[in-house]
Formats: sequence, C-alpha cells, structure tokens
Amino acid sequence: MNTIIIAALAILVLIVLAVIFGNKGRDFANNTRSCENLGGECKSECDADLERKHIGKTNCGDVSYCCIRIYDQ
Repeated sequence: MNTIIIAALAILVLIVLAVIFGNKGRDFANNTRSCENLGGECKSECDADLERKHIGKTNCGDVSYCCIRIYDQ
C-alpha cells in the first residue's frame, strides 16, 4: 500500500516539474525570436538595397517587418 502512495506522489512531482520547465522553455524560445535578438529592427518597410525581411515569426506584429541589415556600413 505504501509503495502505491509513494509512486503516485513521485508521478505528481514529475508532472509539476514538467509543467514548470515546459513554461520556462516556451518563454526562452519566444525571447530568442525577437527581432532585436536577430539583429534587426521593426519597421513598416525595409530598405530594399540595405536590408532584408526576416521570414518567420518575430515580435514585430502584423503591421511591421523585422528588417535585418545585409551588411554594415
């Protein structure tokens, strides 16, 4: 009987730890996708000669693009 109770508590602890670390991992992934971390800047339009649009999900929103400089001047 005691073995079943200990096993149930161990499973409960593992579930709680999985939820805690799962949320931390999601926050980390979202922060690494920010436009600033990619070396870009959120703008309504990118300069075609000097910048490119980042394709993918960033924190710029629907009305602006993450513009990343092609080279430094």
